[in-house]
Amino acid sequence: MISGTPIRRPYGQQQIHPTDAKQGSKYGPCRLMDIELEVGWFVGTANELGMPVPIEDAADAIFGCGEFFVLFSIADFILFFHLHI
Repeated sequence: MISGTPIRRPYGQQQIHPTDAKQGSKYGPCRLMDIELEVGWFVGTANELGMPVPIEDAADAIFGCGEFFVLFSIADFILFFHLHI
């Protein structure tokens, strides 16, 4: 996803001002959302535990890759609950 792409954000409770809890809270769309995706390579040849595969041998060792949806973080909601519980 390209930065700036419009997406539907989850709604939840959050502070109006990020550092002043006395200003109250509101219910609204997440402002601090983070989505992370990681790529993993599947290595099919044996190598000693903890030892990297040299880059010049990578084409012979790698047999596939996978994308893993790792994290969907709604930081402003998490911050609100940490400050108010």
